[in-house]
Amino acid sequence: MKIKNAYRIITLENGLTLILYPIKEIQSIYIASAIKSGNYYAKDEKHIGIAHFLEHLAFSSTEKFKTNQEIFKRIYEIGGSSNAKTTLAGTLFWIKAPYINADKAVDLLYQVVFRSSFTKKDFEKEKSIIINECNDNYTDPIWVFNQKIRQNRFKDIPQYQSPVTGDIKHILSIQDKDIILWKKRFLNPSNMVISVIGRFDKEKVTSKIKRTFGKERKGKKTVFPKYQEDRYSKFTVYVQKNESKQINFNINFPAFGWCEVERHHEIILNILNNILGRGHLSRLWLALRETEGLTYDCGSYTSLFPYLGYLSIYGSTDINNLEKTFRKIKSVIEDIKENGVKKEEFSRIKKYLNLLLYMSFETPESISGYLIGELMDYGEIWSPEDYSKERSKVKMEEIKKMAQEIFKSEKMNVNFLGDISQEKAEELAQILL
Repeated sequence: MKIKNAYRIITLENGLTLILYPIKEIQSIYIASAIKSGNYYAKDEKHIGIAHFLEHLAFSSTEKFKTNQEIFKRIYEIGGSSNAKTTLAGTLFWIKAPYINADKAVDLLYQVVFRSSFTKKDFEKEKSIIINECNDNYTDPIWVFNQKIRQNRFKDIPQYQSPVTGDIKHILSIQDKDIILWKKRFLNPSNMVISVIGRFDKEKVTSKIKRTFGKERKGKKTVFPKYQEDRYSKFTVYVQKNESKQINFNINFPAFGWCEVERHHEIILNILNNILGRGHLSRLWLALRETEGLTYDCGSYTSLFPYLGYLSIYGSTDINNLEKTFRKIKSVIEDIKENGVKKEEFSRIKKYLNLLLYMSFETPESISGYLIGELMDYGEIWSPEDYSKERSKVKMEEIKKMAQEIFKSEKMNVNFLGDISQEKAEELAQILL
């Protein structure tokens, strides 16, 4: 059965989008509610961290369950598990339970998303917990390094530069009224997608969702705020000091956001990224690890947002190997820019990516993530078959052109973590120019 025919989309009268994907062969049901609620939508810096704070408070108490302990006692009684996660662009609440308790699972998720409440005591307790979460992050040098990479990449965009939690200064400034106003603005059916994946009766589950989520007021749909290309930083060399002689490096270049281009353009970047640094046959892996043994791990990845994004090359090596490593990276980049890609690797990667997407339909959680992501990001669902069809239209010369567009040194960021001086870092960065 083709993926495109395996699910059904229903739009309720109040604007809620519902995805139904039945799987008869399993004994569970997974229900997720995705909302456009994150730092990305903050109008200014004082709103940073509110979405994540609200996610924490949602489990404090509800209409039916007066404490956090009562909520989780009920979840355990139905054999379930539940949690939530906030990213830059959205918040996801989910519950998983045996299929025989589908009705109760819907009700529990509804209580947490729409019928939650909190006291002043709850507010202060969660504030303390989130500050501890921040402090945990700050003690991890790799986390701090990755956060700094994003801060360096963008100019004057606190929505991009701040962690999902917000910094401690943001958290301390948030008031309970800020949480309430944010909830009224973003937690509404028009701004939400619910997926139901697993074993369930379509009519019964749909009816239950209509009687709960479907009774909420429509509200206003949120659109992705736009950020312009001039918000990328220029050439930057950054050093995060650490005692280690094993130096982590990240070299990144401006790309684009998925709202700025057609999907065809995004697919070209995905092919380029895979040829460059994804997997054991990628250009970077062969050049840095297999040929010279310069690194243990290395590669590339893309970080794309609705507007703006970047492509990163990463790895780590002994400080004495850095110069040779950077010359190899320079050689790989220049070869793709000047000569493009080979027919064999181009065909292999396209075939691999065509097959890889089907692996997104392996578990209820991964199916939900795929389908919700498509609707939230693009407003429509492309199946693996749709992507394969579009990927077949990509030509080899488009990969070369993309490389020439992306790999521009005047806006390159070069970041180091380890025992390296600023002078040495700048000397190494010059190799890439």
